[in-house]
Formats: sequence, structure tokens, C-alpha cells
Amino acid sequence: MARLSRLCAMADCSVSLTACRGDGELVSCRGCFQLVKERPDSEHFALCWLQEQSEEEEPSKLLEALRCSETRWPTPVMFPAPLSNKCCLTNMMSSALRREPQQVPRGCVALSRLALPERDGSYFFSVRVDRVLPSWTSRLPFLGVTCVSPEEVHRSRCFFGSLPHAFCLAESAVAGGTGEAWLHAESWPLVPKLGQQLEAEATRRHLSSLPEHRRAAPFVPRCGDLLGCRYRNLREAEKGPELASAIGLYVNGDLAFEFDFPRRLPSKPLYAVVDVCHCVYQVTMQPSAEDLLMGS
Repeated sequence: MARLSRLCAMADCSVSLTACRGDGELVSCRGCFQLVKERPDSEHFALCWLQEQSEEEEPSKLLEALRCSETRWPTPVMFPAPLSNKCCLTNMMSSALRREPQQVPRGCVALSRLALPERDGSYFFSVRVDRVLPSWTSRLPFLGVTCVSPEEVHRSRCFFGSLPHAFCLAESAVAGGTGEAWLHAESWPLVPKLGQQLEAEATRRHLSSLPEHRRAAPFVPRCGDLLGCRYRNLREAEKGPELASAIGLYVNGDLAFEFDFPRRLPSKPLYAVVDVCHCVYQVTMQPSAEDLLMGS
């Protein structure tokens, strides 16, 4: 297996190879692996060995070694396990990378490890665009929030199966795509079904009234762009009789678009959601957002 530089985690993957024996018989070999982690130095190997020993003898030995170690082990910003089948976590788990980006425009969804802090009824985080493709530029990545914890998403493995994008999550609000936003306040996910539109169980807003196949994103992300997402509960003076919440997408500090909704998400902790899809295939959580997510 080749070593991948600075790789911290990788999702499930399988590969099949066909070989021919001397007698002409074809043989199919299949290899699978679930999680790959980089081991950067000898101290890491020593701690891994100590962890194995401590699990067999006394669990407190590992904790004592970590307390005595001068190495400052970074706290992961994103949930430290792949939540979808095309997701790789790099840069000490502050970046999300979509594998095989030229083949499939989706399949990489990441959540923050901790809940977002609330400030005057608003929740905000931002990511930096690291890598983009010249194709699939008519759609933006989806950024948003959800009440579903990353542990629940990891247990259910929903993004390894039927859920295509982050807007299918239960109790979530996301913005992106063709200049659109989704709010799904129910406790069950949106599962695609033949002949049934997902909007039937969610609230969806668009910038354009054109048909789905003719819509396009209001801008094309470039490497280095900062994309931000803000979800807020509208106050009584703002919302009027039919509005309760709003979600907006920012690019380089400027508001690209914002949509109001007649409902709110449940009063629970909200986690950041990043759907690295379409033309963007790698993003990094910004330092200010990292400080907030890590409680610094």
C-alpha cells in the first residue's frame, strides 16, 4: 500500500483485481480496508505500542504517559472518522477531501466534532476552498447546520447508503447548490424515492425560478475563496407573522444570498455540516472557526 502524505483517515474502500494463472484460469482478488491513519514519527509508534499494552494491563498507563508527554496532540476540528464513502480527512482533520473527484460529484460529507457556539441567536462557520475542478461548476458545495450529532451519523452510516447530499439529513438547514437553501426540521432523513420529490417533506428556496436543469450557481468558487454559512433565528421584529429562521451563504466576507424560512430547527446543539460536492473537492475549516469549535 502506498503511503499518502498527511493523511489522517480514510473511508471504506475496496478494489478488485483480475489475474490469469499459468493454466489459463482467471482469478479475482479483492482487497478491502476501512481506516488508514498516518503514523508520523517514532513517538507515535511508541504511544501505539503503549496503548496496546495498557488495554491488556492497566488503562491508566496510557493516560499517565500522555500527561507526561511534551507533545501537544491537536484536537480534531471535524469529527475524526469518515462519515461518507468518498471522504478523506487531512491536515490533522481540519480538511475534507473528496476521493476520485473527476468521477463522482458527491459522496463527501463532514461534520464538526463539537457543536457550534451561539451568538445572539446566530451560528456561523467558514471554510477555505483548497481544490476545485473545471467541471460541475453549475453547482456550489452545501454548507449548513444540523441537530444530528456526528456520532449518530457515524452509527447510522446513512451517507454510505441512500442519502446523496447533506440536505437529506434530519433536522438540518443547508445552503449552496444552484443558489438554494433547504430546511428539514423533522426527525427523520430525506430518503430519495422513485417518482417522489424530496421537496415534499422539506422547505426549499431558490434564487431562480427556472427549471431544475437550467439553473446555475450565482458564482464559481476558486481556490483560496472563503465560504461562510450563517444560520440564525429571526427576532420578533424581523420575522413577521410567517418567518422564523434564515440561512445565508457568504463568499470572501460578502453575503452571496440568504433565504428565510417559516420554521426553525429544534432547540438543540447545532453542528457544522460541509458537503464537499460538485466543482469543489477539498476544503479546510478556517482558524477562527477552529478556535470556536475547539472551545479555545
